[in-house]
Amino acid sequence: MRKYTTTFLAIVLLLLLPLFPAHAGGEYSYISPEDTAKAIREKSDIIIVDTRAKESFDKEHLQGALPVYSYPTNTPEKKAMLDKALEKSGPNSKLIIICESGMSARNAVDYFREKGIDDSRLLILKGGQRGWPRNSLGDVVISR
Repeated sequence: MRKYTTTFLAIVLLLLLPLFPAHAGGEYSYISPEDTAKAIREKSDIIIVDTRAKESFDKEHLQGALPVYSYPTNTPEKKAMLDKALEKSGPNSKLIIICESGMSARNAVDYFREKGIDDSRLLILKGGQRGWPRNSLGDVVISR
């Protein structure tokens, strides 16, 4: 009986596996503020996707950042706001996703994965906007 139960459970799990995204709870790639600043200065093929609320973006943001105002990126309507970044990006553009602290940007990465964007193009700013070292990398920050 135990053998049949184990076999049954294994079959059920295999049947359910396709229902879950490959990266659900998976890994994410991060980019340091230093590497982000370097990419901005060198005008690399990047799109800086700022997901924060309008008030936060207006107060301070990175040069060239594209505001999508999708925070917290947890509803279909909020996720659809990220499509603006896809429209602006080229086939090889890296998408650097910025949120306030670096945590909620994962929702944006998951959405871009669902849209077929390769993981090699998806990066989250480590520490988010709040963790940006303004003293050493302030030249790429626009503050109001």
